[in-house]
Amino acid sequence: RFNNSSTSMPIARIMALWMVAAACVGCVAAKREGEGDTGVTPGFKWSQDDETIFLRLEGVVCKEESVDVVAALDFFGFSCIDPTKNHQKWTLAFSPREDIVPDTAKCEPSNGFYVCSFKKVHRHYFDRLWVPANDEELNKKGKVNWKAMNSVENEDFDGYSSRSIKTLDAKQLEKTHKKANKKQLAVILDVSYPWCTKCANQRETLDAASKKLSKKALFGYIDARENRKLGRDFDADCTAKCGVFIFPPGEVNHTFVEIKEDGTSAKFLTELEGYLKPAVSYINSAKVLRKMFSEYPGVVVSTYKTNENIEELLQNAAKVYRNIAFVVFNGKLKGLKANGLYGVSQKGKEKIKYDGLDAESNFSVDTEGEKLAIWAQRMAIPYFQMFSLEGVIELRESFKKSQIPIAKVFADEDNLPEGFDRVNFINTFKKVAKKYHGKISTLYYNADIDRVQMEESGLPDHVYPNLAIYTSYDGQPADNERYAYIKGVVDKDFSEDSIREFYDDFLAGKLTPTYKSKDLEPQTYEKGKVIEISYASLFNRVFGTSKESPGDALVLLYKQWSPKKDKYLKMLDHIAHVLQDLDFTVGHYDSFANYDDRKAWKNENRFWNNAMLYLVQDASNREPILIAQDEDHDNKFSFSNVLRDLKKHNKQVEDAWDQVRSRIPEVREILAEEKAKKEREKEEAVKKTEEEAEKFNQKLQEYPKIDLTPEHSMVSEGVLKYTFEEGQGGEAPPKGSTVVAHYTGTLIDGTKFDSSRDRGTEFEFKLGEGAVIPCWDLAFENMTVGERALLVCKSDFAYGTRGSPPTIPPDSTLRFDVELVAYVTEDGQRVEKQADVSGEGVAATEGQENASGKDEL
Repeated sequence: RFNNSSTSMPIARIMALWMVAAACVGCVAAKREGEGDTGVTPGFKWSQDDETIFLRLEGVVCKEESVDVVAALDFFGFSCIDPTKNHQKWTLAFSPREDIVPDTAKCEPSNGFYVCSFKKVHRHYFDRLWVPANDEELNKKGKVNWKAMNSVENEDFDGYSSRSIKTLDAKQLEKTHKKANKKQLAVILDVSYPWCTKCANQRETLDAASKKLSKKALFGYIDARENRKLGRDFDADCTAKCGVFIFPPGEVNHTFVEIKEDGTSAKFLTELEGYLKPAVSYINSAKVLRKMFSEYPGVVVSTYKTNENIEELLQNAAKVYRNIAFVVFNGKLKGLKANGLYGVSQKGKEKIKYDGLDAESNFSVDTEGEKLAIWAQRMAIPYFQMFSLEGVIELRESFKKSQIPIAKVFADEDNLPEGFDRVNFINTFKKVAKKYHGKISTLYYNADIDRVQMEESGLPDHVYPNLAIYTSYDGQPADNERYAYIKGVVDKDFSEDSIREFYDDFLAGKLTPTYKSKDLEPQTYEKGKVIEISYASLFNRVFGTSKESPGDALVLLYKQWSPKKDKYLKMLDHIAHVLQDLDFTVGHYDSFANYDDRKAWKNENRFWNNAMLYLVQDASNREPILIAQDEDHDNKFSFSNVLRDLKKHNKQVEDAWDQVRSRIPEVREILAEEKAKKEREKEEAVKKTEEEAEKFNQKLQEYPKIDLTPEHSMVSEGVLKYTFEEGQGGEAPPKGSTVVAHYTGTLIDGTKFDSSRDRGTEFEFKLGEGAVIPCWDLAFENMTVGERALLVCKSDFAYGTRGSPPTIPPDSTLRFDVELVAYVTEDGQRVEKQADVSGEGVAATEGQENASGKDEL
């Protein structure tokens, strides 16, 4: 039997050897009957699903002990002795069209037939069962069992139309490499399966790139189905990322470069450019070197005279980051001294000597090559940059690869102190940033666009300017520590010396990470009461191990939108009451208003929402124990379950269990009082709401009402518009227009949740494109400039069953006092309210009456 794995033995050789071996199955019987042939191929029907091939052998009966099944990646063989036909041997052997999983091959009797099956390596439908070489022997024997197989349409890729991408087999690939080496060109290959339509868009990107780079590289396409060994060599797989395999000039190893679906041809071209040059260039001319300075974001220059170790070091580093040029320079240029390594950026303006290596010592080329590559990438990143989304997207991959720390300067121009010298402030940071080129990159935010990052750094909200250093650009606080510049917050000290001291302390590891923490009033803990815990007090009150530690702690973790949050907070009050005789801290922690320290709570779920109750105690080395979770989980969150689990895990509660239980009747009384009070308040609220609703509805009847609910909707009066200030006439804004509006949003009970008027800024959105809730799109399509109206939006046309936590509950009907201030059409025409120049008249009088009415409304 053959090993059930890939083999380098030619398939014809495998089949020949197996046929000889199969001829000896039942040799004694064969000799007895005078048989010595290699067997008869049975008729069979085959079918498939996307995972498995099935073969139903016609008229085959086998001695159970004589059945032999052999499989390799590209071979399937079956044989057996038929006792009903004078010990005739049945043999079926062929090379499947595509690779199969050898260990899954099996043959067994089923409903009067022998049925064989095996799994496919790649889940999809074969266009045929065997390779063309087996046609002569199998075409008459094998048929497709269409009744057992769904109709399958394969849309196979049949190669590139571009003349610059050649379809290659193994021999043609070898010739292509020889040609590339002779002309010092790169080789770029698409090695993929023709049935893999997942990468269709990326193939178009490659096609476009090949036409622009045809003089710098040789492009090829290898059909991995027809060239199976090459397909395996390159690990072709339709479930993996789409991309190309690149052999840079003169290199025998390839690199896989992904073609991202959301990327652009220009970005892909830029990435390819790094592979179209030799890893290390040898240059004597200063003029040629200066040209490279302008072509690459960074250039690493070696001025060492013949030094094989340094050149090997450059080769290793160059293969890590292809977007940077590595050069051995044998000429003279200002700023580059002999026997040194230099990083050059900013089109030659910045030259930094690499001090991380002693060329005369014995060093590891691999280790030092990696260090040099990271330094080179950092050196190529701008040391100071004004933030822009496009610029950061372009640099994000460099930020990620180089692992360079990022200093973020938050200086929203609209919120800077009066008289603030912005120009001097920016110049100060440019000077500081230049000193730390290659060590820290400084990003300057001049708009209020990253408030969340400020809060996550522990910086106060809406206080500008501010500064924090991040260990990397991306990542959650758990993986990307932040360090707030405290002097800037407390002393408003943004002098050059102080900022440099802050940068130095960060690099020296002297700073302590800072995190988002809710600003709370000073609290004195009382037994039997619940205390709110902020991140600033978390370790003192909960995880602290000092003598001042408040004993055992029970903490409710939640987010502002956690389901049943209020219910669990109330339950916490009752738990605190029964534990009041023990040394317990009972508190709650808002993981949205404070840093969500998942490491501290041993919580691996980054996107958790349901409330959780933790026990922290000295007996467990202050490791948190999950006592209860929201009711959808196994840890049922109820008053009795929590007490039982506390008794199980906590010695205090176990020893004082009778005392704890004696407090439960008091809690029942408290609950009864709370329930009665809640019912009274509910009755009063209902009565008040009904009275206000009646008054409100009476007032509404004075204004024109339009029902804008779509005809197909099952909801009645889903969108109502009451106009209490007519517009100036004219056309309503067409779809696609940018609407400029003012609004105030309230719940049915009158609770205000948002207002552009309070902020003093108009709100803009694209009409008819789903940028706002459906109610708004429907309403503003039926308003004219200057019109002010009240919208009543049922939840189906607002925020639905989910609501918009924490301000809008699920299934809420909302009211919006809206005004159409202006709109801008797609061709740039602005339509806005015209000034009233009449001074008096009917329109003015009506406007005054309406204004009075709308204020009352």
